[in-house]
Amino acid sequence: MRETSGRNAPQVRAAANYANTGGVALVALEMDVNSQESVDVAAAQIIAEHGASTSWSTGHGPGRGLTKEQFADLYNINVLSSQRVNRAVCPV
Repeated sequence: MRETSGRNAPQVRAAANYANTGGVALVALEMDVNSQESVDVAAAQIIAEHGASTSWSTGHGPGRGLTKEQFADLYNINVLSSQRVNRAVCPV
């Protein structure tokens, strides 16, 4: 989550309250997914606190061998293109 001590502080508190009352492991972590550096710092923090895992959804499987450019192309084809079609057709 971005700006955990700023504009998103209420959501961080809500997540902490939910974790406490629900007895679940939930922690809000500062991370901007548009920044590789921010993602790397957050991932390093998680790994340092919880160890490495192969069970992360993107940690294994066919997507692991793709470059970020190849992955972006696939995302454009499979996700953004359907949104383009919806925006063109739905108003009609």
